[in-house]
Amino acid sequence: MSRACALLFVLSVGAVGAAVSARQVQWQWSESPSVRIGVRDKNDDLHGYEATFVVTSERTGKRWERKVKVEGDNFGYLHFPDDFAAFDWATHATRFRWTCEVGGRVVVRGRFALATTDELESEGRRAAPARRRGKDR
Repeated sequence: MSRACALLFVLSVGAVGAAVSARQVQWQWSESPSVRIGVRDKNDDLHGYEATFVVTSERTGKRWERKVKVEGDNFGYLHFPDDFAAFDWATHATRFRWTCEVGGRVVVRGRFALATTDELESEGRRAAPARRRGKDR
């Protein structure tokens, strides 16, 4: 009886696999670029602090700002664009600068790029060197 059940199982799995490959599968995908930025008082010298993160679009200068309270020597992390409610970021640019201020002083700065596959491929086509026409002599 168990051999018969095993044989039926193998045959049914093979039939399902054949049915799936016989029809054309249409795929959809989703991309959601994001970046995590953070800061840490490594030695806990401040015994906690409030950090102000500012992200700026390099192309347009549009700015997003968000504050986070950090305890002890933990990292204070934020995710761009989600934590900044920057739902319109893609209409402004793919390259950004960011700073983190503590006590009114910039303690760290950086840059990042966010792009979907289509945006990266389009950027690559624009940046490709122009081909020469005709013969070089």
